[in-house]
Amino acid sequence: MRHFALILSLGVACAYANAAEQKAQIDVVNLRQTDQSLRDTYARGKKKGLPRLVMLDAQGRLIYGQTGERNNLRIHLHEALEKDKPLAVPITLSAVLEETQDRDGKPVSVDSLPKADAYVVDYWASWCAPCRMLSRDLEGILGHWDGVHIVWIKVESDPTKLSEHH
Repeated sequence: MRHFALILSLGVACAYANAAEQKAQIDVVNLRQTDQSLRDTYARGKKKGLPRLVMLDAQGRLIYGQTGERNNLRIHLHEALEKDKPLAVPITLSAVLEETQDRDGKPVSVDSLPKADAYVVDYWASWCAPCRMLSRDLEGILGHWDGVHIVWIKVESDPTKLSEHH
């Protein structure tokens, strides 16, 4: 009977360890839009609302995109990842990164990012309350995708931080 209890407890411990290993892996990359991209984004009559969110598959193809807040975001993102069907728009991970730079002002390439199952790109600004809410929601959503490796790219999109303002 003791051997059975020991085997059972080892089995439970192994099952628990495997479940812990399956937790989502999230790498966070903080970038900012280039000055030219900010000028283009916020040009008179062309202003794009915040927050903006896109999800790209492992090949860097767009599988989800939205502007503003969205109900049931967890469901929408999960369905997009499960379907893994690229949308018919010319947005790719390479195109997103061409308009961004790291905190030191250096360009970022796809090759410099960790390989992942999906890339979530979150455009935000510090003055944008819905952006902060979306970030909080994403943190909860992405952490619950068992066994999925996500690179969460947080792109600061704040026209008040153009280089000429410094």
